Amino acid sequence: MTSPARLSHVMNTLALLAIGAAAGVAQAAEPAYPTRPIRLVIGFPPGGAIDALARLISPKLGDALGQTWIVDNRGGAGGNLATEIVVRANPDGHTVLLALDTQLTANPSLYKLPFSVEKDLQPITMLVTVDQVLVVHPGVQAKTLKEFIALAKQKPGALNFASAGVGTSTHLGAELLK
Repeated sequence: MTSPARLSHVMNTLALLAIGAAAGVAQAAEPAYPTRPIRLVIGFPPGGAIDALARLISPKLGDALGQTWIVDNRGGAGGNLATEIVVRANPDGHTVLLALDTQLTANPSLYKLPFSVEKDLQPITMLVTVDQVLVVHPGVQAKTLKEFIALAKQKPGALNFASAGVGTSTHLGAELLK
């Protein structure tokens, strides 16, 4: 599936989920949901991939539910600050977390958290999958992963890598290559 087709599929799925959620709430004879704008909390600063995703899906979710979705970037501590904001929020569905996989899987192992991912959060859906790509400067004498690993073994400690932060999937992937 091409990227535009995959994105279209994600958007259609989100719209259906939002409509289904709204219908379920209405059937429960509760006040109409949502009753006010929905806060979409992100654990990273503006400009990154997860921020771009949030800004792309928010208008579609707003159209589907009839309420504005407000993107609220709360960067820090590998996404833990944003996660805690959502955990501590009124559990009425008006504060939602858009999280990275490692934010909910690796962080509990890396940090002493004041909340439990398993007990305090309810997963709704996976939105996207992301491919990881290993790139090097053209001057590096490695053109394949096999050649890169051989080079790293020949020069222990000489190669460095960059990632979005400790515990991110990019960081953990690079650690697996060590």
